[in-house]
Amino acid sequence: MKIIKIFLVLLLMINLVACQKETKAITNLEQPSFDNALIVEGMVEDAYSIDEKIIEVGNKFSFSYWLLVDDIDNNASIISLKDDNNTYELIGFNNDNGLTLLKDGEVIISSDIYLQPNIYNQLVLTYDDNLKVYLNTELVFETNIDKMEGMQLIINDEGIEGQIEKINVYENILNENEIIDDYEYMLPYVYLYDLKFNDMDNVKEDFWLYPELIIDEKTYPITWTSNNEDVIKPYRNHGVITFPEVSTDVILHASVVVNDITYEHDYKFRVNAKDDIQSLLQGDVDYLVNEMGYIANNGQSLITMGKNGSNISYEVIEGNAYIQDGILYKDSQEEKVMIKLSATLTLGEYSQQITFDLCLLDEYVGYIMSYFINNDSEDEKGALAYSYDGLNWTALDNYLLSSDIGSTRIRDPYIGRDKDGNFIILATEGFDNPNIYIWKSNDLIEMNELSLVKVAYPNEHLKLTGERAWAPEFTYVPKEDCYYVYFSDPLDEDSGSIYFVKTKDFINFSYPKSLLNVGYPIIDGTIICIDGINYMFYKDEREGAKTIFYARSNDLTLGFGKAYDNKFIFEQKEIEGPFVFKNIHGDNYYLYVDNYPNQKFYVASFNNLGENADFNWLSEEEYQLPSEQTRHGSVIPVTQKELDRILQNYS
Repeated sequence: MKIIKIFLVLLLMINLVACQKETKAITNLEQPSFDNALIVEGMVEDAYSIDEKIIEVGNKFSFSYWLLVDDIDNNASIISLKDDNNTYELIGFNNDNGLTLLKDGEVIISSDIYLQPNIYNQLVLTYDDNLKVYLNTELVFETNIDKMEGMQLIINDEGIEGQIEKINVYENILNENEIIDDYEYMLPYVYLYDLKFNDMDNVKEDFWLYPELIIDEKTYPITWTSNNEDVIKPYRNHGVITFPEVSTDVILHASVVVNDITYEHDYKFRVNAKDDIQSLLQGDVDYLVNEMGYIANNGQSLITMGKNGSNISYEVIEGNAYIQDGILYKDSQEEKVMIKLSATLTLGEYSQQITFDLCLLDEYVGYIMSYFINNDSEDEKGALAYSYDGLNWTALDNYLLSSDIGSTRIRDPYIGRDKDGNFIILATEGFDNPNIYIWKSNDLIEMNELSLVKVAYPNEHLKLTGERAWAPEFTYVPKEDCYYVYFSDPLDEDSGSIYFVKTKDFINFSYPKSLLNVGYPIIDGTIICIDGINYMFYKDEREGAKTIFYARSNDLTLGFGKAYDNKFIFEQKEIEGPFVFKNIHGDNYYLYVDNYPNQKFYVASFNNLGENADFNWLSEEEYQLPSEQTRHGSVIPVTQKELDRILQNYS
């Protein structure tokens, strides 16, 4: 890697000298010519992972590149401009602001314009005593800065993950027309790169192919071809799978014509033979990681066989616990212990070992429900109830979740656990606010560290208004060792995704991205893992629906793919606020939905989701809500000691 860095820097310096001999404008060219600029990378498909690059520049220059942001921390520097006396940093987003310019760590100018995550952004700087910054052709800001000699451009901070593309340095000042020409030429490449397919590494069924690119509300048909139609054949905008005898890589080629220019991109799919041992083993590893999670219970039976037939053995390698007859036990009187568990999966001649960091709790005996009440829409508060069977609930009358910061209106309270087994409570702040409430608690009695955190930001590409963060919840993602805090922010009657931000500590959060986008407005997402698969229940906001559907994901880092929205799971319309949980006394699950116009809930029991879903809607005599005012919330299982403390304090 160091050799590559040195080579790139030398290449930059050599070509920059060549560029100083002559520069040509790129205005009004169908295909902008960069022959006289420094080009480090090729087109989008040849992008480099972001790594620090140092570029020597003169006291008059233009600099442009394309940036794909996978993740960005607050105050992460995108580009630094420095000499012996001054350092200027361009920050991705900073508190409530978008792109921000700092001088020696102090803010000198901010904007409300943000990088668009998960898609390439064009970033242009021009400098001639006056510094101008453009993002996707829009002038973000301009400002006079101190005269700088012997300058260096430094890309970038460790706080940014993603890729960079097509670095260009010019000795002249690009005008806005030149910047627009570059942007318009590259945009179809950007949109082609942005086409995403779930499970490309292990295609298991026929999948949908994008029929067209939509750029600036104009439609351009995509032509798909395959290098191996015996395995994947494009047919009517679908990739039709025929499983091979030997696992095979297949390239699907996309071609689209935009303004008489042909743009192309290749996508590699892996189609494993049905008896491919290594892929079957990896499938069992993924299944076990999803199923095991990060919380376990004393007396819990461990999974000893994967879905694909792998044999699974375990060893406690750290912490006060032991395994006997396939059951995990605490070897301590402590209420919870932190342990490290090793699992070895074996299938045929192959084996793989993975390690879990688990919080081992007492067994669960009952549940706590969080919900909100709204006697007065300006005085909404959070409330709790308890149940031993998950169906008959008793309100904790002396408990109210309230706040003296923000709007003080508490809606949609959600309770989950962090990796240490402690409780984290999230809630919507009132109605239209981009902030969410966060409480931390060891016992649901003492509430610690109440905070109000902004998670929603405006973003045109994501169709994110940045005006609200409804029904926030979170889930832990082992693959990235972080939590996804997800929420909804519907744009209009035509669009609106479930979005998410990443956090490791519920203090610092990434910029939002889309977790589920089904092409129509949705709200109120809630996630549960069943049989190694993540499912998200959500409300379809379309007038013809106003009901609950759900989607599936084998890997949360890829988002949710297939949505099961082809038939209604319940005949009642105008339902929202779903929450779902496992019956700790059986093998089934319960789904609660809020019939908001009538201030009542409906409850279903089910064992399976997907193609074999078996929802059984209970009669209203079979369950009892804690109050007539119960509104959207969540349910979490608790131990006997946890429940005893709560009842002692609030009953």
